Amino acid sequence: AEYMGEHFRLLMTQADVSESLFDFLHTEMVKYYMEQNQLDKIEMIGYHVGFQLIEKSTRDRPRFVETLDVIKFMCKDFWGDVFRRQIDNLRTNHKGTYVLQDLRFKYVTRLSSASNAKPLATPYLLLTCGMIRGALANLGVSCTVTSEIITLPTCVFTIKLNKTQ
Repeated sequence: AEYMGEHFRLLMTQADVSESLFDFLHTEMVKYYMEQNQLDKIEMIGYHVGFQLIEKSTRDRPRFVETLDVIKFMCKDFWGDVFRRQIDNLRTNHKGTYVLQDLRFKYVTRLSSASNAKPLATPYLLLTCGMIRGALANLGVSCTVTSEIITLPTCVFTIKLNKTQ
């Protein structure tokens, strides 16, 4: 039993290290592409990451029938896999627009003390916009994803379905 407790602590430490390394990589990637004036590449990287990650999250699930079920899955399971917590709020106008609100978005929490942080924080949302769009594309949902910072660290991600949906 003591071995299992020690093994579990080691696993948690490895997960925390992996998360810290990803946070560092994300920060450096945003800085690099900002310097290169190529922020669109961050969204495209996120698209590919989301497209692949959703396969892992859905491999043992039956296919979704309704778009709303896909969005709910994104808010609970996918968001939980990526950010270790569910989305705080989901709203829809039932006309193809879904608004996901994260009250403590992890990639901007460290920036919230700076006075000019809101414009500086916006590029840190691009990877997540791409991940959402890529994951949804893999599930057959064609959309655009935009983001907005309400007050740091609260972020809103807006999903608008393309007219073909």
